[in-house]
Amino acid sequence: MPDREHGVVLQEAGVGAGLYVAKVQERSVALEMTRGDLKRGRGDRFLPFDLLASAGTGEALAVQLWHEYEDVTAGRKALQWSTGLRLRLGLGQERDDEEIAADDATTEDSLLLLIPREEWRWVAHAGLDLAVIEALEVAGGREAAVRAVQGVIDQAALLAWQRACEAS
Repeated sequence: MPDREHGVVLQEAGVGAGLYVAKVQERSVALEMTRGDLKRGRGDRFLPFDLLASAGTGEALAVQLWHEYEDVTAGRKALQWSTGLRLRLGLGQERDDEEIAADDATTEDSLLLLIPREEWRWVAHAGLDLAVIEALEVAGGREAAVRAVQGVIDQAALLAWQRACEAS
């Protein structure tokens, strides 16, 4: 039974629920669940990336609060599995970063391509990051992957250039 102790809020699923579902479909469930930088606080509340944006303007209190946030969250996980969920899904015990890095050591031969930071910013800002992954999935071999991803990067660069022209 829902109560205050367990933090459950029940609401009629009106227009708000429909808008939420539409938002999730527009961005994908994966982004909705994992991309905290896409979320915004409600009312007079704010989330970490809202605070960071305010700190970026030089607002003294926001800068102070951001540094406090950095201190208290350093070394903590951003996402955590619900107790027992990994085992129920048959995924086994969670491994730490060092174990994963040892398995996934990137070598010159295993590197498919490297996207320079500035070009990746264009891609991400244009919302084409998923398009890069999709291009890699359908490409047959390294050369095809490079051509496919370069097409996405070119599209993102064009959008960035158009935005810059509109802003000036």
